[in-house]
Amino acid sequence: MDERVLVLTPEARDVRAVLQQLAAAGIDAQATSAAELVTAVRDCTLGAALLTVEALDQYDIGAVTAAVEAQPAWSDCPILLLTRRGHVARADRDAIIERANVTLLERPLQPATLVAAARAALRARARQRKSELYLHARDAAEAQLREAAATLEARVAERTATLTQVVAALNPTDAVSDFAREIARRASARDLGTRLLACGIHPRCA
Repeated sequence: MDERVLVLTPEARDVRAVLQQLAAAGIDAQATSAAELVTAVRDCTLGAALLTVEALDQYDIGAVTAAVEAQPAWSDCPILLLTRRGHVARADRDAIIERANVTLLERPLQPATLVAAARAALRARARQRKSELYLHARDAAEAQLREAAATLEARVAERTATLTQVVAALNPTDAVSDFAREIARRASARDLGTRLLACGIHPRCA
């Protein structure tokens, strides 16, 4: 699913030529609609997109731009844009070129050039996927540490309250009370240090 190159162009001949050239190189390429492309970019379910300037002229560029901007932080979907020499520029088309990860390929181009560009785009996407896995793992580890810290704080509060009740029942002097609180504090610190080490973090670095 994530290795697909989605091809969007209004010309059926262009679609067939691109699909044949990429398939011959072992690249999974599929023709798509504008709506399907927008969804795939937004949901990160493609490896790269290949469009022609004619597609940008015919379809809603604003929807494509919005999908690009809605990507998660790790994602920067590669877009290959096939242009023609002398094609008149448009402000809305230029906007997506500036905001998206776009590689311009001027036609006519050799099949080897198209294949090389597609492979480079897919390699870039694979590196982004590695970043996604790292970020997810980091977020999960941080959530686990927050949960452990919250649990430890609750236990510390419970132990301190219990010890305070015991000391109050014995009607100790202020010195004994201070001593009891110090014992509770040190026990809590040892407990916290043990938990942090178990999570792979040295207490002095926490």
